[in-house]
Amino acid sequence: MDLLYSIQTADRYFDTNTKPVLVTCNDLSDYVCKYHMGSGSAMRLVCEFIGSSFIKLWELHTPDIAFVKINRNHIPPEWNIHGYYFDTTCFGSKFNRNYPEVTKLDENIPSVSLKKFPYKDELFKIGLFDLWVSNEDRNHNNYNLLIDVENDRRFVPIDHEAIFNTIDFNHPIYEITEEESLINTDLVRNFIRSSTINHSFCEEYRNYFYFCTDKCKQNLDKIYHDIPDDWSINKVSLTEKMDQLFSEAWIKAIFQKFLLLVQYNLNKPRL
Repeated sequence: MDLLYSIQTADRYFDTNTKPVLVTCNDLSDYVCKYHMGSGSAMRLVCEFIGSSFIKLWELHTPDIAFVKINRNHIPPEWNIHGYYFDTTCFGSKFNRNYPEVTKLDENIPSVSLKKFPYKDELFKIGLFDLWVSNEDRNHNNYNLLIDVENDRRFVPIDHEAIFNTIDFNHPIYEITEEESLINTDLVRNFIRSSTINHSFCEEYRNYFYFCTDKCKQNLDKIYHDIPDDWSINKVSLTEKMDQLFSEAWIKAIFQKFLLLVQYNLNKPRL
């Protein structure tokens, strides 16, 4: 995992709850960087890193990531972001100006345009991934998706800090609700017009799901090893979450919920 350094004043910050900053690093690329704003373990960054690492192993189209050391002098004082936030290693996601955000306006893509989205079925895979890691922050209110306009308009999933039921390390992992799922959205309903839930569909996604979760499990030690020391992870709590995530009971329950959500959503009237 690359460790990069900021080389000039940050370009801007994004007006969200966590105010991530856009910085140019020593590889001459721009990164959207999230930083640790509290004391103790940086579990929000840990979740972001694990979620991003896992979804890349699912071979979905997601930005490259890096750890970034930001010089506090590169943060303009008028932004009112504490300089000491940047004493801890930041999480960086590579920025691409050709990745526009998916918005409500993209829900009603005309049927004639759907052929321009050859990877639209990946919406199911992203939805299945979110069910598995209990990501509550990709739904009808907030898609957290970009579109790669230069690469067959593939959907680009971003922002994974809300996995494990929005960083809940005090309780066992539990299933997200229908309202918290990308699958139960007008976006998915209007893009996935011709899918049929039959034996072939079930086998395809079951094989994909089991292959991807096993691949994540096989890479878990490397992911643990890459986590920066200054994030001070709670290894016990994290191990408990992983044990649940990779348990046969959880994986089986999630796949069944996936099939039910897909069937339920496809049977809804389309806009």
